[in-house]
Amino acid sequence: MKVSFLLALALLFSRLAAAAYEQRCYYDAGRLAPNYILPCYMEGFGLPAYSCCKQGSNCLKQGACWDAITKVTYQYGCTDSTYQDDKCPKKCGLDRGTQSYDLTALAKSLTEYRKIAMGRYGLLRRNKQYAEQYLGEYVTVEYG
Repeated sequence: MKVSFLLALALLFSRLAAAAYEQRCYYDAGRLAPNYILPCYMEGFGLPAYSCCKQGSNCLKQGACWDAITKVTYQYGCTDSTYQDDKCPKKCGLDRGTQSYDLTALAKSLTEYRKIAMGRYGLLRRNKQYAEQYLGEYVTVEYG
């Protein structure tokens, strides 16, 4: 009987450990990302939340991702389901009600912004005034 109890206890702990490593990604509070969006475990296991990138993309510092095929730097989400952790990208000014809120591209300049706008994913919503306002800084642009 003691062996059965210990076996059951070991099984329980192994399932809890597996669940802890199977973190899912969110693009906003309570909004689950597709399965091809994966956590970036850049700082080792044990932290409460991680930023997330598309499978095959490179995880960068401060929650950014880089897609080698499209040459686009973007932000997606994080593993915190409440979206309150500092690892979760801040998508300043984007409309949370749109489907395009999940993925945002980053541009360092207006030229790069225009290049992304004609990129592989189709036309982005053009907001030249917003892009020019932040010329020289990272600009968040919305896929749509």
